[in-house]
Amino acid sequence: MFIKNLKKLTVAALAVLFMIPAGVSSANVENVSRIAGEDRIATSIEISKAMFNESDNVVLASGFNFADALSAGQLAAALNAPLILSNDQLDSRTSDEIAKLKPKNMYIVGGENALGSNIEESVKSVVNDINIERLKGNDRYETSVKVMEKTKEFVDAEYLLIASGKNFPDALSATSFMADHKALMVLSDGNSYPKSDLQEIAIGGVNQLPLNGFTGERIAGNDRYQTALAIAKRSFENNENAILANSKVFADSLSAVSVAKNYKAPIILTDNENLTQSTKSYLENMNSVTIIGGEKSVSSNIFSNPTAEEVNEMKRIENERKAREEQARKQRELELKKQEQAKKEASKPTKPNYIYQDGYGPVGEGRIKGNMNSMIYHLPGQRDYNKIKPSHIRYFRTEKEARAAGFRRALR
Repeated sequence: MFIKNLKKLTVAALAVLFMIPAGVSSANVENVSRIAGEDRIATSIEISKAMFNESDNVVLASGFNFADALSAGQLAAALNAPLILSNDQLDSRTSDEIAKLKPKNMYIVGGENALGSNIEESVKSVVNDINIERLKGNDRYETSVKVMEKTKEFVDAEYLLIASGKNFPDALSATSFMADHKALMVLSDGNSYPKSDLQEIAIGGVNQLPLNGFTGERIAGNDRYQTALAIAKRSFENNENAILANSKVFADSLSAVSVAKNYKAPIILTDNENLTQSTKSYLENMNSVTIIGGEKSVSSNIFSNPTAEEVNEMKRIENERKAREEQARKQRELELKKQEQAKKEASKPTKPNYIYQDGYGPVGEGRIKGNMNSMIYHLPGQRDYNKIKPSHIRYFRTEKEARAAGFRRALR
């Protein structure tokens, strides 16, 4: 089934809402929509506008520190609240959105280096009687624990997700699980994490997250795309919606947890231009797909473009073609060099015909025969002159030449 229409979202002028052209994609998706702003902060605001008119709670995180924002996602999911991004100082667009939401509580995730110390006062200047709490640690791992502990107050958790704090794709995909399960999440340096009595699930492979001695469940694929699909299938059984986000640029996708929560949809990862074949097959079973971020994050042509595997195959074929052409070029150059060399040899003057051809030696090679086996040379008329095997003969013009070559004269 081709793409038929575009899901309408409430977005402001800064939002860029695109429609994938009908008849282009072979994906069996009825609705494809996009939520995007002119930058990462604007995108988070447009997600908030699309999902919330008002909200008692707001979670605020830095748009330039993926670790804190990923940790904040679990709290936003537990509170069903918008996760809004800001600069280190409260962005005016963020300020306007907070004022519109009229929250009673705000949770700021991250220290003063990420979100300046005057953020609290800036928020209070636009929302009266708001309770503000800052959750921070000495590093990203301690901050994730602080957020996890706060999230416990709002959800009777059954699961603890452990994700790498060194890279964002797996932790971003993990928010899919939190969208439909009572779960907490902590970031790990790959070796340690705070133990719990919950069902523990490691997100990502052992290369990213070794966790020596870990005995819980692990959700992982061969790469970030397969891991996202594995989390999606583990998180939802019969979902009809999916979120599509860029796996290499964290900026736009950090706030996607609100969309995942409201649409009960997993976050599926892609690169900018090409879906993997397994991702495309998964999305073909969806009724709707919401793309997070602008054209630079996810292309409008992504459903009609070749898959990543097809691109790799085309590259392989092209590389082989270039290799054949290069080999043929080198062969042509070699042939030309041989031809040039042959021309040079042909243009060289021939040796003078010092000795007339009289049946003894080839023209120009002399009449004295040297026996290369015995190293003795024979003059015409000597006894053994005609008894030397042809394969042993070496001709000389003069006896001096023969002696210089190491031969001695035959006695008879």
